[in-house]
Amino acid sequence: MGVVLAAVLAAVALLSADGRRNAELVMSDDVPDDLRALAGGVWAGFVDVFEARQDCFTDVRLSPVWRTLEDRARYVPERSVIELRVPATAALLSDSLVHEFAHHVEHTCPAHESVRPAFLAAQGLSSESDWFDAPTWAETPSEQWAETVVVAVLGSRVRPRSDLVISPEATALVTQWGRGER
Repeated sequence: MGVVLAAVLAAVALLSADGRRNAELVMSDDVPDDLRALAGGVWAGFVDVFEARQDCFTDVRLSPVWRTLEDRARYVPERSVIELRVPATAALLSDSLVHEFAHHVEHTCPAHESVRPAFLAAQGLSSESDWFDAPTWAETPSEQWAETVVVAVLGSRVRPRSDLVISPEATALVTQWGRGER
């Protein structure tokens, strides 16, 4: 009976105040304690900005990759997994986590497609832009979205790139959409 009660209480804890299930950051067993604490805090900040959309996106799993990952992080949409290169500074890890959380939302939240036209306009991009493909990484709307989410959640990017400018309008749009105001 105690196991059943514990399972029910755990399920209730996942529900938001209005009865919706909140998405979770699931960490693999090999996530070190310091990264676990950092990622949990970053996830809490991300969820705060996307509080109205939590029932739209699914759980995401964090898996550390020790030194061998070419990029700082990558999102694997087929498995809803973020692979994060470690070790790194807390600031770089936070930046990378939020960037990949943003990709998770765009891949698992069907409502995300409704914000894309307004985001493209806020970034000064053509409404005909392919969301996932462009001549360069910086020109790709999906990457601009992810970097804008970093700004919305963390206040700034750790390593801003001169070839990718985030408009204040796009940052405001991300925040408004995440909070259900758009």
